[in-house]
Amino acid sequence: HAKDSFIGFLLAVLQCVFSALGGIYNEKLLKQKDRHAIHWQNMLLYSWGILFNLLAFSMNGAGDLSLRGFFAGFNWWTLLVVANNALSGLAISAILKYADNIARVYASA
Repeated sequence: HAKDSFIGFLLAVLQCVFSALGGIYNEKLLKQKDRHAIHWQNMLLYSWGILFNLLAFSMNGAGDLSLRGFFAGFNWWTLLVVANNALSGLAISAILKYADNIARVYASA
């Protein structure tokens, strides 16, 4: 069990490092002197998320979609969670564009 605990600890540290690096890189991309509006930058960012999620879905769960349908198991709570996460993502991108990553951490806490 000690080996499993150590591997779990290392994976948690690795996740923290990658999360921090991702936040810093995202802030760098949003703050670059660019002529594109923040909404266009958000669309580019979310298009990568859509692409990778569709890739993961096609590799893991595409068979279930034809059997149960795309919205199987969804209810109003699911819709509210999706809307909340979408609006939070837009707010965080504005915070990163005009403030910094530390302000984002405090705002999300």
